[in-house]
Amino acid sequence: MKFKKKPKFLLIITFLIITMLSTGATALEIHTSSQIHGDSYISNRENFNTSTNPNAGADSQKSSDSLPHNVQNLKVSLDVYNGGVEILPASSNKIIANYNKQYYNIKITEQNGKWVVSISGKTAKMGNSSYVQLHMPNIKCSMDVNVIDGSFSYDLPENCNDTINVTAKDSSIEFTSKNQYKNSTISLFATDKEFLKYGLINYPDYFSRTPNGFEYKNGTRKNQIDISLTGFTNVDFRDLKIKD
Repeated sequence: MKFKKKPKFLLIITFLIITMLSTGATALEIHTSSQIHGDSYISNRENFNTSTNPNAGADSQKSSDSLPHNVQNLKVSLDVYNGGVEILPASSNKIIANYNKQYYNIKITEQNGKWVVSISGKTAKMGNSSYVQLHMPNIKCSMDVNVIDGSFSYDLPENCNDTINVTAKDSSIEFTSKNQYKNSTISLFATDKEFLKYGLINYPDYFSRTPNGFEYKNGTRKNQIDISLTGFTNVDFRDLKIKD
């Protein structure tokens, strides 16, 4: 018994349909994977994965020398460009940066008694990166922070006694406290009120609003945080005693 051959154009159509279905399945798989990554972003960290990323801390860099044991005030200049940094306590007398060199360039140097830390993200790969974990010795610290197209996060210890000056542009800044920012004086000033209008500015209701930002004063005020916005920046002061 003879079978009729299928017309050539039907074979072509069948091949195209199979190809389209295969491509659609692949695209769906990629989208699902990206969505899973997106669910791991929290708070202001929209552009970077958090430190729970398995690649976090794959590499590390330490200050070349331990800090003198009698040092009373650690002076730090921190520049962050196109990346994220999380300030954490150190278990040693050194400044230590844990990071993945696939995503970051890190440089730590000492200049005339001040430690200069430079963090620069590698633009093409920042979507999959984790925050740099910058471990600081537990002593009084004066820190000048400049953040451009990046993120800065600091979970303040309860006995924090720092002076932190932050300048930020097109970035995100996050502070957290477990004791309602006790013994702190805090201020934020935006050079343009539009930065407040279109940025996401969140702070506890016990902070006071000012014409160009907000302020807060409590207790001995030994801990001081001043933020200057020179561009649109998301700012979040979180009280961990208050349920979100």
